[in-house]
Amino acid sequence: MDLTAPPDTCSADQYVTKLVRACEQMGYLVHVHEPSTRLTVSLDHGKPYTHETITLRMVGDDLMWCWSWGAPMVPAAQIGEAARMIANVVRG
Repeated sequence: MDLTAPPDTCSADQYVTKLVRACEQMGYLVHVHEPSTRLTVSLDHGKPYTHETITLRMVGDDLMWCWSWGAPMVPAAQIGEAARMIANVVRG
């Protein structure tokens, strides 16, 4: 799997892998659920209110990261911004 490919050629699995790595580098725990386009990001102490579940899905013609309540966050290629937004929610 080539994680250095231009964003427009990444598969959904590659976007998920990139977001998992970005969140882990920030010190968060990440669990990928089936289907593999859904992941939960949490703090290491695992309290239930310190996690967020993110889904990668199509919104119109765009592949987007979406919050647990379904609202779009950012386009799939914006890994750094998605990780920062998730961190803001998880750490409260």
